[in-house]
Amino acid sequence: MLELCTVGGLFLAIYALRPVFSLSPATPSERHGIYGARVLVTYNGWNIRDVAVQCFVNKVLFKDRYALAFEHLVLLDEYSVQSVNSGEPIPADCVFAWSFWTKQNKGMFVYGGGSSGVLQMGIPILFRNDGLPMLVPGSPVPAAITSDFAGYAYSQITAVDGTFVIRYRWPLTPLLQAYVIHVAARRIGDELKWRVAPESEPAFPDPVGLDAWTLTAKSNGKEWGVTMRGTPP
Repeated sequence: MLELCTVGGLFLAIYALRPVFSLSPATPSERHGIYGARVLVTYNGWNIRDVAVQCFVNKVLFKDRYALAFEHLVLLDEYSVQSVNSGEPIPADCVFAWSFWTKQNKGMFVYGGGSSGVLQMGIPILFRNDGLPMLVPGSPVPAAITSDFAGYAYSQITAVDGTFVIRYRWPLTPLLQAYVIHVAARRIGDELKWRVAPESEPAFPDPVGLDAWTLTAKSNGKEWGVTMRGTPP
């Protein structure tokens, strides 16, 4: 009986020290404005190590008519630290939106808001005679784009869906663990209002209408098509 109580007490002690994460409300990014989201993650439990913040975009909606969806295409390693102590905050702040620019029979999706004349990651497209888009050969692996955007029309972003992933190692297991944070934004007036969404909540539905379309960009293999490294907060 004493042995059972000892084992039970040890189990309860270990359970009490398990990783527990709490989240602040999602807000626009401190570094990227409405094109990104920020969530402050507070950790409690035994100290964790090899902590990394990653993020990826699931879907972006433009003018409530055009959508760009992603399947395992672009992963951003925002930053990593060797260890995080109990009670220490983990800031998660990433770019999630892509901007959409069109000119006659061509267009391009640019990661973030788009900066004139600066080399940046983008996905070029061409429009068919029926008005539907198709990826330029060489896509879906994003191409480097430099443009002054002269003559291009900008399509307003109306919704965004993305995911933060906090990766870490807990002292009692050598396996890499993951804590997933689903964030979503919807345009209300002149702003994109961000929120933390349930992990199981699907991204917004595809737009419908005579001129509506959804374009999916995905990796050609099991690995991420592009992996980028961000900057520490």
